[in-house]
Amino acid sequence: MSRFEEQVSEHGVHASLTNLRSTAESQGLEAETPEARTEYDRIERAAQFAQDRLAETDPFLAPPGILNDLQSNADAAFNSLTAYKSSGDVGQRNQAQSHVDTVVRLASQLAVPVSIQDLDGFRDHISSVRRSAGQHLANMERDAEGFRERIAETDQARVESQNRLAELSAEIKQDKGRLDAAISEFQSQFSQAQESRRTEFTDDQKVVNAAHQAKLQAIETEFEELRATVSTEANTALETARVQADAERSEQNEESASHIQALSGLEEQAVQIVGAIARTGMAGGYQQEADSQQKSARKWRWVVVGSLVAVAVAAAYALLAARQPGAGGLDLGVFFARLGLGLPMVLLAGYAMRQADKHERSERRLRKIQLELASLGAYLELMPEAQRLAIQGDLVSRFFSPLSTEETESDHASIQVAAGEQALGILKDILKR
Repeated sequence: MSRFEEQVSEHGVHASLTNLRSTAESQGLEAETPEARTEYDRIERAAQFAQDRLAETDPFLAPPGILNDLQSNADAAFNSLTAYKSSGDVGQRNQAQSHVDTVVRLASQLAVPVSIQDLDGFRDHISSVRRSAGQHLANMERDAEGFRERIAETDQARVESQNRLAELSAEIKQDKGRLDAAISEFQSQFSQAQESRRTEFTDDQKVVNAAHQAKLQAIETEFEELRATVSTEANTALETARVQADAERSEQNEESASHIQALSGLEEQAVQIVGAIARTGMAGGYQQEADSQQKSARKWRWVVVGSLVAVAVAAAYALLAARQPGAGGLDLGVFFARLGLGLPMVLLAGYAMRQADKHERSERRLRKIQLELASLGAYLELMPEAQRLAIQGDLVSRFFSPLSTEETESDHASIQVAAGEQALGILKDILKR
């Protein structure tokens, strides 16, 4: 084997083209879109074309530079496909297509001798193309014939539809003529019937009006006669009723005078009863409020006792805490610090004593008012009328007048309001009865 034959057969371009072809084939099977599969198929075909050209080239006419460039571009395309598979960058795939274009161009520059067998192959290929074109043309003519038949059928159906439409239009026109004639006939019949009913109604109305006029005339005559009779009887009855009313009014005036005198006596008794009940109710209200004040005072006294006990306990605790057994004395700082714990109890005891004293004063005042109200009735019975009325007026101004400044400082305001409301409620119940 000569040096030129070894240079072509042992060159590394064969391995590079084989790697490029296998890589394009494997990635083409994994492609997701038709466009990507088409690009991989082009790369595979280009590698196959370069291999076929190398197999057919004349070793003595193959320049080493073309073989080296062909290998470098095949390796670059292989590297671009490998980078695209790992990164997914579409630019790498486009770059591989660019290198494949160079591979095809370089492979085309290789010197491949043309033989008689190649020319026969070209002739066979041309004959095959001619036969395919003829068959395709025949198929197109058959399709065109089918289209012509369908167009003819469509035209026939269109003509039939037009004829049917014309028939339907004629039938509609006939039905419309018959309908117009029927409507005209119905309108004529309705007009005749309406005119007949109008004439009958007019005749009946005249008869009814004449009968009503005669009946109305008879009623007016009968009413005039009845009115004259009733007027005479009414005047007689009215005179008789007037005489009876005068007599009854005199009797009722006498009875009313006697009833008024009796009611005046009852009114005086009712006033006395109401006054007694009101005084009793107010005294009861003051008694209830006094009992409430007594309970409150007792509660505050117990608070005072508890506070003083707590102060005593705090003092004992302070004394025990301040003792110094080793020194034999008291730590005054500790004693007063612990004794300060009882200061809130001292303040609470002082406040509770003040509240208890206020409730006790209110209780004594309420007990006094209760006794005065309870003995007021017997006291007033021995006095003259004018003096009794004056004392009652003073009591009203005392118990039902606006509150003074001194009274607002204690619970006496709530006591008077409660007692007044209770007395007014008793008065309302008596008046309702």
